[in-house]
Amino acid sequence: MTQTKVRQPSLFGSVVDHLVEDIEPICQEIESLSLEQQIEALNRIRARLHEVSPFRDEPTDLVLWVPGDDVHPNDWNPNVVYSPEMALLILSVDIDHFTQPVVTHDRGNGTGWVVTDGEHRYQVGTMPKFSRRLRGYLPVTVTDTKTDEEHMASTVRHNRARGAHKLMGMSLIVDAMVRAGWTDDEIGEQLGMDADEILRMRQVGGVAATYDRPYNRAWVVDDGRQDIDTPADPDGGEEEEDGPGDVD
Repeated sequence: MTQTKVRQPSLFGSVVDHLVEDIEPICQEIESLSLEQQIEALNRIRARLHEVSPFRDEPTDLVLWVPGDDVHPNDWNPNVVYSPEMALLILSVDIDHFTQPVVTHDRGNGTGWVVTDGEHRYQVGTMPKFSRRLRGYLPVTVTDTKTDEEHMASTVRHNRARGAHKLMGMSLIVDAMVRAGWTDDEIGEQLGMDADEILRMRQVGGVAATYDRPYNRAWVVDDGRQDIDTPADPDGGEEEEDGPGDVD
């Protein structure tokens, strides 16, 4: 005969049960508030619980609902979503609803939030159809980045694991970090780039001259269809033809 093992009540379970029971009157009171008061109360309660959470170092532990008008796109995102993927995202939000918050950083001085990752979710969420369903709000998490360069680096880290990237957009981010005094090693560590990638980004951005080493001319293929102008030697002499071993 099989004996059924009876689960014994634990002190821990009893404490949790009491905590859950204690919040029931609070939940009932929140239900009686206006929409704006409900959202403010829930955000503040979530923030307080986040402070005592074992996962408080993780931004996803605290998802806030904020007015969509207070969330602003950044002006450096090099990620690209093409029309079929954008249409699929719209369909996903329509059927599955919002399953991921928009990743943001605090704009400061109570002026709202700036998108770090999820600009396309932000765009979809502010479409009239979905904005009505979301009561004009968006779900966001907030990262702990402080400077513009840190914000940019965070955007790139989020993007590089997926999607296509605008080469010029990436180069402008690298350019900004260079001008802010970041070293190649620091840029590589923050953006997940190797030295060759950083070099390409700096060349595209027109800052290759900031490197303290000369560059050889690139190979140009003459297909016979047009004349190729050879740049003059800056020293006034005849330019030597590069050999295969001289090409970077």
